[in-house]
Amino acid sequence: MGLGRYVVDAITLEGRSPRKLARSHGVSRSWIYELLQRYRQGGYAALDAAPGRPARESLPGVTASDAR
Repeated sequence: MGLGRYVVDAITLEGRSPRKLARSHGVSRSWIYELLQRYRQGGYAALDAAPGRPARESLPGVTASDAR
């Protein structure tokens, strides 16, 4: 179980405080509220899908020296 699922379960099932969880685990409250929103929209599966920048793909046949 990842930290995201732990935090969501602690809040939704145990009634723990997002503020106290953020402080005790060294994460921001905004990240916790983002997790809760993703959980409410897509369940546990949405916690695993981390939004962000996609992986950088290289073009076939292009070397690092060609890209400069």
